[in-house]
Amino acid sequence: MLDKLRVVAIKLRWLRPFLSLVGLASLAVFIYVLLLSGSSSQDSLLIPSILTLLWSGISYWFITAFSRLPRRPSPRQNWSVRMKIRFIRGFYLLLMLTAACLTMVVVFISIRGINLWLQS
Repeated sequence: MLDKLRVVAIKLRWLRPFLSLVGLASLAVFIYVLLLSGSSSQDSLLIPSILTLLWSGISYWFITAFSRLPRRPSPRQNWSVRMKIRFIRGFYLLLMLTAACLTMVVVFISIRGINLWLQS
């Protein structure tokens, strides 16, 4: 499973600059509406900007973190090198579980936010 995530992250590396721009733009919209906007008509942009910032941030984090995952150790490698790689991959397993939980939380927040945004 970790190797599949690594392959996906490597294939999606070209999206990192785009995700950075989208995240910065949504952060700028959020700050503008929160601090500088005086009208309540622009308050409807808060929820989409927060959701966009969350999704671009988690996507950027996923691509950056999992593209650096080391390959499985080969039996020809030294014992200490194999243990080091296994330790790092164990950390990435915990990172994968964290990413899955974080994605579920963001999906829940997105559903709630979209429902709230559509009602207003």
